[in-house]
Amino acid sequence: EGASFVTEDGVSTVTFEDLFTDNADSALAETVDFGSDLQTEKMEIGVSPHGRFVTGYERGTREIYLLDNVNDTLTTLNMVDVGILNLANGKTEGGVADGDEDAGVEESDQEATPITEGAISQVSIAPSGEFALVSIPEPGMVLKVEIPDGFDNDNLDTIVALVENEANDTAVIDPEEKTALIFDRAGRGNYLNIVDLVNPEPKSRRVRLAGPVDEIHYAPGGDAALIIHNSQGAPWERKAKGFSVLAVERGGTKFNATSVQPGSFFFSTEAGAIFMLLRDDALGTRQLLRVSLDSLLVEPIDLERRPRGLTVISSLDRLLVDYEHPDGHIELFDWTGAITNSFARFQIVDRIKE
Repeated sequence: EGASFVTEDGVSTVTFEDLFTDNADSALAETVDFGSDLQTEKMEIGVSPHGRFVTGYERGTREIYLLDNVNDTLTTLNMVDVGILNLANGKTEGGVADGDEDAGVEESDQEATPITEGAISQVSIAPSGEFALVSIPEPGMVLKVEIPDGFDNDNLDTIVALVENEANDTAVIDPEEKTALIFDRAGRGNYLNIVDLVNPEPKSRRVRLAGPVDEIHYAPGGDAALIIHNSQGAPWERKAKGFSVLAVERGGTKFNATSVQPGSFFFSTEAGAIFMLLRDDALGTRQLLRVSLDSLLVEPIDLERRPRGLTVISSLDRLLVDYEHPDGHIELFDWTGAITNSFARFQIVDRIKE
């Protein structure tokens, strides 16, 4: 419906519908100011749906700012002010090995954990905008903060600690807000935590992985996730070459080693699969992978040309692969076949610009 823009003066929201009316000048909402003492160019900004709430923070600091664009108010939450939190669920032990179908062993630990430093590494706003997850690497906590109630000093007891004493700096929330995946991009642990966001007393499960996590992408329904271990720019020296697929409900993972960095990918709920491209011109690698979201098995398809992109045409049960070609070249794959050899290929050669 719109977009929010961060400027040196604050945050403004544009409503797309208003851009195509005679009163297009009114599409730019009045700028909401973070205050004269805050510099927005140094801040990480998050915006809730419809642009009502805007969060702002600087990495490594203790404070989160919440702007309410309706009431024109600015409130601040200091992580040290949160004080000592009683965890609904403590550190989990055990876990699941790659490919195992059993979830990690859960252990309850009601010990209180003090927040003494409170340096924030990430704030993730839920798709609904009703809460945010705040990652604090020291002492290894992720907090669930209701929006806007959790920013009221009288409601600090509503803030829930999802994990404690776990190496983390990143949290990813599933589109349905049923679970969150908590991990550490600094490579301090080859595992992640699955947190139940629906249970009033959140439960967490640790899942062992083949290597450090660089990126996590949920499938549209939130039942599976793609874990990238070695994307470009990963901060650690030793990398697990490949990717993993996580079945969220059972906590099982399947690691798939690749000789090259995973490329473009696309989730298809209709096909029940992830489609991914692998390409390395020096090694001569040109593959399309179909990864089942149910069995987690991988079907590789060797490609004759150098792929550069892909997308799904759901109404036709087709996958479209775009190749590098002087005049343009695309290829359609029918994913309804049970095995790779049954994929029907249809080629279109024309002067394709985009």
